[in-house]
Amino acid sequence: MHPPVAQVLDRRGADVTGFESRPVDPGTVMAAALVLTATRHERAAVVGAVPAAGRRTFTLREFARLAARVAPEWIPAGPAAARLAALVAAAPRARTVPAPWGVDDDLADPVQGTLTDVWACADEIERCLEQIWTVIATP
Repeated sequence: MHPPVAQVLDRRGADVTGFESRPVDPGTVMAAALVLTATRHERAAVVGAVPAAGRRTFTLREFARLAARVAPEWIPAGPAAARLAALVAAAPRARTVPAPWGVDDDLADPVQGTLTDVWACADEIERCLEQIWTVIATP
């Protein structure tokens, strides 16, 4: 893991012990209920390798944006895992509404940037996860 990323995660309370990056392989993608990428380029690579994953592969920012658009009646009451599964199934329907002009679904890659860039990316990831959590945690 890039040392500044590990530093930011540690200061945010994440345990990065034993973390190992690994390449994405078709078997992992096929087994995943949801695939989130950092950029549209990465999403295209995943879907290019495993076309069947297209309806459940999103950039993180796109999935958060779509989660906010999903009609509440599309997400039944129940446990968070079931609500997340319903959100994954409903998100492609929300894709039919074009993104607002100028929306960029890519996360900025902070690795070649400053520590401030790493913090900004971590803040953006947290905002996206909070948007998603709001949908799946609300019964």
